[in-house]
Amino acid sequence: MASTLAAFDLLEPIARGGMGEVWSARHRLSGAEVAFKVLHAEGAKKAIADAFVREARSAAVLHHPGVVQVFEYGRCDAESPFAEGSPWIAMEICRGGHLGSRRLTDWQQLQQLLRRLLDILAHTHARGVLHRDIKPENVLFTDRSDMIMGKLTDFGLATALGASDEPSERRVVGTPSYMSPEQYLQRWRAFCPATDLYALACMAWRLLCGYAPFDRTTADLPALARAHLRSAPPPLMPRFEVPRVFEEWLCWLLEKDPGMRPACAADA
Repeated sequence: MASTLAAFDLLEPIARGGMGEVWSARHRLSGAEVAFKVLHAEGAKKAIADAFVREARSAAVLHHPGVVQVFEYGRCDAESPFAEGSPWIAMEICRGGHLGSRRLTDWQQLQQLLRRLLDILAHTHARGVLHRDIKPENVLFTDRSDMIMGKLTDFGLATALGASDEPSERRVVGTPSYMSPEQYLQRWRAFCPATDLYALACMAWRLLCGYAPFDRTTADLPALARAHLRSAPPPLMPRFEVPRVFEEWLCWLLEKDPGMRPACAADA
């Protein structure tokens, strides 16, 4: 799947940041429009560059309409407009924005979206891929009017399920508001489908209430970590009506011990 940048014509920038940028691009042979994500080599640490490659390889084994497809990846050569050696990924373009910019308005929307995401997670876990960074910003849409058919992206923190080797990089990874206790504690042997389900519950809580379960009771990162590790979820304060049992379902997915959560997305 590795290729060269010469296969694409860059069209226009979509987003730019300190570490890299995203362009719309067109494949010269197929004519297909793609999102071209490039990481600036001069500012990238090895761990970040490795995550880029991991994203491409993880997504390559996934074939589900709810996973943003990665077409090709490679590194920039001396003839490219970017720094030589900069890693890049050509992926499916989604112009509908991300879930973090949406506001769901009723239970039917939330239920259908969660069923969609659980189906995606069932597919990824069955193929041995654990995402480890489920959050609204990693759910994209191809159409701005769509509120349900989200696509999961950003597998840069993905890891293989059942991996027996200790990770070479010993650091806490993930997004604090959505990280499971085992992620905070770096208990990598405990990483399992329930790890992603914990994050899904945090995300569902935010979509329903406007904030993740522990965000309102904490003032800093250490306090947020303690809340994920020790505190029970606060009472649910939904912005629209949901079935009473839904709060119990969320708390099931938010159990501190991953063995107490649903074992897989199908169970959830």
